[in-house]
Amino acid sequence: MHLNLSYGHNERQKLDLYTVRNRTKQRGVIIYLYGGSWRKGDRKLYRFLASTFNRRGFSFVVPDYRVFPEIRYPDFMHDAANAIAWIHNNAASYDLPLNRVFLMGHSAGAHMGALLLTNARFLEEHGLNRRDFDGFIGLAGPYGINPLNYNTTKPIFAAAEPIADAQPTEHVQGSEPPMLLLHGDADSTVYPINTTHLETQLQGAGSRAKSIIYPDIGHVGILTSILPPFRWRAPVLKDVLSFLDEHAPSENLRVKHDGPALSQEANPF
Repeated sequence: MHLNLSYGHNERQKLDLYTVRNRTKQRGVIIYLYGGSWRKGDRKLYRFLASTFNRRGFSFVVPDYRVFPEIRYPDFMHDAANAIAWIHNNAASYDLPLNRVFLMGHSAGAHMGALLLTNARFLEEHGLNRRDFDGFIGLAGPYGINPLNYNTTKPIFAAAEPIADAQPTEHVQGSEPPMLLLHGDADSTVYPINTTHLETQLQGAGSRAKSIIYPDIGHVGILTSILPPFRWRAPVLKDVLSFLDEHAPSENLRVKHDGPALSQEANPF
């Protein structure tokens, strides 16, 4: 466990890295972007995810990023890309296998992750590209909404020119890594149509994508269903692990040693 690692000079440009203790059993790396309406969030709240995936052979990275009103779009996107670049540049120091890297996010963090992998400019400006990722796991992401239509998000995205620059569904190219898109049908914060629409766009362009909509699961419940006491509510963890099993084979581990390889809702978040 390596805490408070700085990838920038701002107090919120720090990340926590939870490595697998037995490196010989390490299967890959998951970089997790949390939600919080681009207004709040704390990487320390996600140790439960780190321990869950560490036990299954995945090192787990949780970066903080700057939020509104300190910054606006696209600054938090550059923070996310910068944190990922830091992981690539420092992978050798922590024995991280960069040939099996997954991006995962919930809510606003799922939007950010999907946008990184569809709107290629953010990764490219930091010396990376979508081929540096083996897959994306999105939980309840607002992939298709127009944030200018809502008072809560309009000031955050006012600088987007055009607004499509900030919408993952508008940038699908067909060269995205495989995506697992999960949502609850009882989510009244971000409607499931966001997930099914992105799936349709990806599949239509030739990318591999699968959505799963869980009955009676809400916006926060899809995340807490990963916790042991709540796993009976939905097989979120099982489905995520099946996706990882498919795209993280046990052979061909590689540790990097030099430089980068690299809507509808009234309240959408």
